[in-house]
Amino acid sequence: MRIIDENKLKKLYYDERLTLVEIANEFDVCKQTIQRRINTLGLEKREKLLMVEDLKGVKINKLTFLEYIKNDKFGKAVWLCRCECGREKNLNASAIKAGLTTSCGCNKQKSLRTGFELISGAFWNKLKKSALSRDIEFNISIEEAWNIYIEQEEKCAISGVELVMYPNNDRSRIQTASPDRIDSTKGYATDNFQWVHKRINRMKNILSTDELLFWINKIYMRNKNYKIKSFNVNNLTWD
Repeated sequence: MRIIDENKLKKLYYDERLTLVEIANEFDVCKQTIQRRINTLGLEKREKLLMVEDLKGVKINKLTFLEYIKNDKFGKAVWLCRCECGREKNLNASAIKAGLTTSCGCNKQKSLRTGFELISGAFWNKLKKSALSRDIEFNISIEEAWNIYIEQEEKCAISGVELVMYPNNDRSRIQTASPDRIDSTKGYATDNFQWVHKRINRMKNILSTDELLFWINKIYMRNKNYKIKSFNVNNLTWD
C-alpha cells in the first residue's frame, strides 16, 4: 500500500492544478486511487473554488482587500490586505468578513496578555514557552492560530470531530482542541499547524499523519463489522 502525502496531494490538486493522471504519476499510482483519496479527504471540486467573491477595495474594520491570492488548503479564499498600520499581509477573507480577524495582528502584544477570541493568553504563552525550550521554532501568532481554528470550522483536522475551546481562562468546560504540528520535524508555522482532538494528538505523538491513517485503516478493515457503542467523545476523560 503506497502512502499518499495529504499536503502534497492538496498542493498538486489546488495550487498547481495538475490533472488526476499527472497527480497519479507523481505518486506512482493509478488515477482511480487518486480519485478515491480525494473523495476520502472531502476535497472540494476545483471548479467550485474558482468562484471567488470580488472584494477588491472593500474595507472591513482595519483591513482593506487589495488582491486575491489563492484558496488555502481548506478551500478558503486568501487575499492580500492592507492594515491601517500600513502593513500588508495575506489573510483569510472569511475570517475578516466574520469579524474574527480585524487587523494584521498589530495588537499582538495585547493578545498575548489577554488571549484572543477563545484562546487563552496563558495557554498560548505556555505552548510557545514549551516549544522554545525544546528548540522548536515558533513562527505563528495567536490570531493566526485562531483563524486556522475557524477555517477548520471548529472541527478536528484529522477526524472531523467537533472541538471544544474554553473561552480565555474559563475552565468550566473540558477543552478538547489541541494544537498540532502537521510535520513534527518542523516548527510551529501557519503552513505546519492544525487543530486536532487531544486524543488524536496523543495517538499522533509518535506517528506521522500518514502512519496514523495507515494504522487506522488497518484497524478499520480488520474490525469493520464490530458494533461500536455510541458515546460523546467530549465527555471522555483522558488527561
